[in-house]
Parts: sequence; structure tokens; C-alpha cells
Amino acid sequence: MLRDIDAALYPGQLTLLTGENGSGKTTLSRLIVGLLPAPAARIYFQGEDVQRLPVYRRAEQIGYVFQQPEYMFTSSNVWEELIYCLHGGISERQRAALTAEQQERAAMLLEVAGLSDRRSMSPYLLSYGEKRLLSIICQLILPRALYILDEPTSGMDYAGIDRVVHLCRIVMKEGAAVLMITHDPELMSPYANAFIHLRNGKSDCASYE
Repeated sequence: MLRDIDAALYPGQLTLLTGENGSGKTTLSRLIVGLLPAPAARIYFQGEDVQRLPVYRRAEQIGYVFQQPEYMFTSSNVWEELIYCLHGGISERQRAALTAEQQERAAMLLEVAGLSDRRSMSPYLLSYGEKRLLSIICQLILPRALYILDEPTSGMDYAGIDRVVHLCRIVMKEGAAVLMITHDPELMSPYANAFIHLRNGKSDCASYE
């Protein structure tokens, strides 16, 4: 059970959410995005109670990357997966609706993620680390105010971790806040601005700066 949680996320900053297994990290992240009801506490996003925001408003402003990347895939290849995330489908009309800016952003994210040569490959045939990276850029393809990444570096080598950090920095530079759930705070702390540590349902918060 979570209690006495008092924390804030800021634009352009990476905040780590840490704690032992079962401490409530995933629960807290899903409360923030509104996937779980918050019966007692209030969670505010841009000054509004998350529980009162329509689902479409949350989806527009908050991107959530789950631990299991396969849960997010719907398309036959990597490029179509990105189109689906942009337009909710992969029809010829939706492909034609891609603006030059959207195509440029998609190509840039694929390059940073190291997936440019995987455009025509099925998402399910990617390596585990590549699947994680694809699931991340599928959320980052749309500009949002907040991105929540649940264990994005789990099972990755250092090259993959560097790519995750680079992707986070791109959206942070655009003004987004990033909340990263991690079991590797020592590894990620050099890149973070602040942390929220959960212990026995309570939080300790501090800035790295």
C-alpha cells in the first residue's frame, strides 16, 4: 500500500523511481497515468486531477512504456509500427497522411535507436533489447508532456543503455518530463536530475543537482 507520497516531476528533467520489488513502483506509475484509480490521494498533472481527465487527454499528454514490449506491438514491421503509433492504423490513407516532419522524426528516432536497418523486419523478430528500444520510440514519436518508462534498460547491454539515455535526452530537450522506473539507480544516476525512492509505501525524494 502506498501512503505519504509527496513528489513532483518537472519539464526537461529525468527522475528515477527506485525501490525494492513490491515497493509500489509500477503501482505509483500507473496511478500517475490514470491506469489505476486513486481512491484517497490526488495526483495532479499540469494542475488537473488525473482521475478527472478523459482518457484521450491522458493519452495525448502522457506516454507509458510497459515492461513487456511485445504487449505494445500491433503491426507486421517496424516502420508500420511507428505509423500505427502516429495515426492509429496502417492504411494507405494513413501512410500518405505522414507529414515530412513526422517522417523526419520517425527516421531520426530509428537512427538513434539503432533500428534504421530493421524497418522492414517484424517487431517480434527483433532482439529483446531492440524490442525495448522500439517500444520506447513508439511512445516518443508523438510529442508529449510526460513519458513514463517501466524498466527500459532491463536486460540491455551498455550500448543499448546509451541509446535509451540519448532518446530520453531528445524529449527532455523538447521540454518533456521523463519518469524512469529502474533497479539500477547507480547506473542511471549520472544521467538523472532527481529520484523518488519507495520504501514501505513511503517516498524519499531528492535532487542529484
